[in-house]
Amino acid sequence: MEKEALDNYERYAEALDGIVVPTEQLATARLVGLQRAKRERTRGKQLIWIRNASIVMGILIIFFTSLRISPVFASTVAKIPGLDRVVDLITWDKGIEDIMDQQYFEELNTTVQNNDLSLTVDSVIADESGMIIFYTLEASYDISRLNMSEINIIQNGEPLQAGYSYSGFSADPTNIIKDQIEVHVSESMSYENTNFILELGFKDEQNTKFSIPFALQQPVANTRHYELNKEIIIDGQRLTVQSLSISPLRAQVKLMIDEHNTMQLLQFRDMKLVDEHGEEWGGIRNGVSGTGSIRDGEVGYNMQSNYFREPEQLTLHLGSIEALPKGQDYIEVDFERNELLYVPEKLDVELEVINHRTLRSKIVVDEDLERHTVFATGGIDAEGNQFYISSSGSSYMEDYIETKDDYDLSEMVNPVRIHVSSYPSYLNGSVEIEIPLQ
Repeated sequence: MEKEALDNYERYAEALDGIVVPTEQLATARLVGLQRAKRERTRGKQLIWIRNASIVMGILIIFFTSLRISPVFASTVAKIPGLDRVVDLITWDKGIEDIMDQQYFEELNTTVQNNDLSLTVDSVIADESGMIIFYTLEASYDISRLNMSEINIIQNGEPLQAGYSYSGFSADPTNIIKDQIEVHVSESMSYENTNFILELGFKDEQNTKFSIPFALQQPVANTRHYELNKEIIIDGQRLTVQSLSISPLRAQVKLMIDEHNTMQLLQFRDMKLVDEHGEEWGGIRNGVSGTGSIRDGEVGYNMQSNYFREPEQLTLHLGSIEALPKGQDYIEVDFERNELLYVPEKLDVELEVINHRTLRSKIVVDEDLERHTVFATGGIDAEGNQFYISSSGSSYMEDYIETKDDYDLSEMVNPVRIHVSSYPSYLNGSVEIEIPLQ
């Protein structure tokens, strides 16, 4: 059972590796993008997950329990009030483990009751890249499927310009939810005023809302910035590594893609930072993995942080870069007629349009189910307007993955284009960039 749960986590977490949040939309992304998550079981290896784009190219979140953490270390961390659930994060993020070792967090333990719900803000980890707020929600009844209706953090009397992600769901009936809210900002977060108010709304019968003030007492660590501006060429495609920023919660590598490239880059499947001792820090596996849009030419990829290790030198490794020839990186669909108008020959995916709003895709995978979602969470209609997925479910079977994407097409003009976001077609080669830090 442990191995099966771990394998499920690995497969699902892999699906997040290339997901990025558009920088221009991040500032207004305040609503929760995952509100109707459902889990079902089918034969063997099946996992149903819901992608909701109500916050524009929304934030995908996961909630799985790690089973590989050292029992001794896990027991120690779990005794820290409000941080018992951080054990779930440590296995997949070395930066979080370092944060615990350095005690770079604040205990809050503030509880507010409203209607039949009790909300406790347990603790917070904060830096210039954002926050992780740990909370506990309790009730006298089953709240395993209780959705949030809103999330806001107020600073200086105004909602923080940030994106939020959470899971908040349990596979089994429960009256206690222990979860965390991840706060993501596109620019450096200011802590000139360390007083905040957390506002949460829930979709219970009373539409219960909470407003909990909290203040940070400990100094917030400064992000370390390194300007690089190193141009590289891989398989004839140009890109520039612009900068590296390292904060306690996450490091971020910013890339600029040359608009004159002949290939449309899709995902960086092998991106990691390696220090002078050979220690590796890979991509974020338990939250939002970046900002910006690779199709717009500028993107930032979040990496695990080595902030408290203070290495003298880092090497950035870029490899296994997914790419398709430009012009063959999208499909064209007429949903009104349930017709596929254009599918690139290179795209080996079984497709079907049904119900005038649903795209069904089926892709064959290897035994490790390494392939996952193929298409982006939105598209462009005949007049250049963007539209987005309203819900999506993927079934992982023995030798293939089937996905059904439902699109919000109420005001769209057919035909529409839907871009490919991930496909097993790779550039030849890889590159390593030396980054001196001292």
